[in-house]
Amino acid sequence: MKRKLIFINNEYYHVYNRGIDRRVTFTNKREYTRALDLLWFYQYVNIPLRYSRFMELESTRQQSYLNKMKASGKLVEVVSYCLMPNHFHLLLKQKQENGIATYVAN
Repeated sequence: MKRKLIFINNEYYHVYNRGIDRRVTFTNKREYTRALDLLWFYQYVNIPLRYSRFMELESTRQQSYLNKMKASGKLVEVVSYCLMPNHFHLLLKQKQENGIATYVAN
């Protein structure tokens, strides 16, 4: 049975996840860095391209996309985070309707 949660705009939520069988999820500094990049990248309402494609662009085009993303507003505000070797914790503030659900689905 799946639980249906209703998230309210401008409220705070603790979101967390653990690796399967408590196995290590982040094995090196590069994986931590990428996780942080993804946390910040996907918080916006309008994400015109995937993060991997974004990283292939030259810096001026990246900045152009970032400006458009920022102008679209945020789904969530990442208030705080904690990345552990086998799990993570996020404190999120929902800014748009279905913001948290959309954010974690990315």
